[in-house]
Amino acid sequence: MGVAWSDIAGARAIVETPLAGRHVEPSQGTHFFRNIMAARVGYVTAEAVDRPWLDAAWQARGGDPGAQVRHLRFDEPLAIHLDGKRGAAAIVKPR
Repeated sequence: MGVAWSDIAGARAIVETPLAGRHVEPSQGTHFFRNIMAARVGYVTAEAVDRPWLDAAWQARGGDPGAQVRHLRFDEPLAIHLDGKRGAAAIVKPR
């Protein structure tokens, strides 16, 4: 299962995380990265995440617990700080 451009159009940032202990292969493809760079979309792969919080948010929105791809939207935005020169990022949950 993949993600179509229409699924992420309008996003300000994309954060990929592992599911159920699975390793995340970062999204690849020159067209994908050219498109998100042109749209000034931040992109982060995150291994250290608050999995219980994400799982609860997914299930609260009626998401299938066995889904391989999850697209989460929150009532309040996440604060995502990116430093492309150092290759560092911080993601802050809403209160």
